[in-house]
Amino acid sequence: MISAPTITIASAIKVAKERHNGVVRSASLDFSAEPAVAKVLVYAESKAHEVILNAKDGSVVSDTEK
Repeated sequence: MISAPTITIASAIKVAKERHNGVVRSASLDFSAEPAVAKVLVYAESKAHEVILNAKDGSVVSDTEK
């Protein structure tokens, strides 16, 4: 069963930028994941950070440096 997201791309970007003060390179929703997730790639301090949020409740699932 696919979960319907309750957060928007804009709110996912806001959360990611609060964690890493930088430039957002990409943001997307992945409906094939269970639960659905929002993925945001932020470049800050010469490093890339991928922030993945639960699209249903907005919680941070992972925050990894690439």
